[in-house]
Amino acid sequence: MYEAISDEEVIGRVAKGDSQLYEVLAVRHAKRLHGLARSILRNEADAEDVVQRAHMLALRHLDQYAGRST
Repeated sequence: MYEAISDEEVIGRVAKGDSQLYEVLAVRHAKRLHGLARSILRNEADAEDVVQRAHMLALRHLDQYAGRST
């Protein structure tokens, strides 16, 4: 349903108050983030915890995203 919406558009809408839409980003990038965390931490539970914390921090500080990175 949201495949056609870019990450930048999702971020803009979330920053304007549509926090439920953050799930689009979380799902879209879940496999890559989890794989990276697992490769660094070498522990499944720790990787899940780190990814969850990263999502919480990202959502909390999304208004600071300047669009200069992917």
